[in-house]
Amino acid sequence: MTEIWVGLIFIVVVILVSMAVKLVRTVEIHGDETGVHLRDRNIFHALISLILIPLSFLAFFLISFVLMISLLLIRPHRLIPIVNICSRFILLCSGVVWRIHGRENVDKNKSYVWMFNHQSILDIFVIGMMVPHYIVGVAAQYQFNLPVWGYVVKKWGNIPVSRKDTREAIKAIELARNKLLEGTSIMIAPEGQRTVDGKLCPFKKGAFHLAMGADGTILPVGIQGLFDVKRKTDWRIKPGRIDVSIGRPIPASEYEGMTVEELRDYVRERMLKLIGEV
Repeated sequence: MTEIWVGLIFIVVVILVSMAVKLVRTVEIHGDETGVHLRDRNIFHALISLILIPLSFLAFFLISFVLMISLLLIRPHRLIPIVNICSRFILLCSGVVWRIHGRENVDKNKSYVWMFNHQSILDIFVIGMMVPHYIVGVAAQYQFNLPVWGYVVKKWGNIPVSRKDTREAIKAIELARNKLLEGTSIMIAPEGQRTVDGKLCPFKKGAFHLAMGADGTILPVGIQGLFDVKRKTDWRIKPGRIDVSIGRPIPASEYEGMTVEELRDYVRERMLKLIGEV
């Protein structure tokens, strides 16, 4: 009887690992436009990943189901405390511990354009664990097609954006601008894609058209260390600590008179300081 149970557990673990790797590869394929592959991790991290990947995979789908059911009964505005807890749970299951600086820069009664550097597929959970109010994201279209999670991001009110269709991307920015005018915070990565080398990528202008169009207050967030935990071009996970720095808000009065390009460069300079690249 014991041998049967061991065999069943082994089969379940193999299936979970296979499904998790497939999911990660799906995300990487959709997010990878460079063809660059980094192979500097050793077999120790691969072995750790065989534990963390099914664990984080289970946590992700468990949380997705919890949120899916919750969204059937409760408005997303009331689910922020649950999102905070769920995001922390997923990060812990992915081997991430954290330290957050600058919480005093966030007023839960105000709306912001949360701008963060895009280091990993886990970035969304970093924002999710600390945001104190309802927020929607401008997210890649493929996320809306994933099982369970696709329903959650759609029902939550997130906005899909296509990287290949400029007109659709402009339409997405316009939708986000309208939500910001209504008082809803927006989460967006101005780089538009994850870094492949850990460095801050050039910023696209869409996020700044969004902010300027609604006279929104920009809240820069710098994430350090998450690239080393789960990078874009490697399926493996390396447990570690991350540092999250919430910068001073940038109100519309501060960038009044700037062009989109000037605001883009101004925010990028602030972001570089937050992540220690200056």
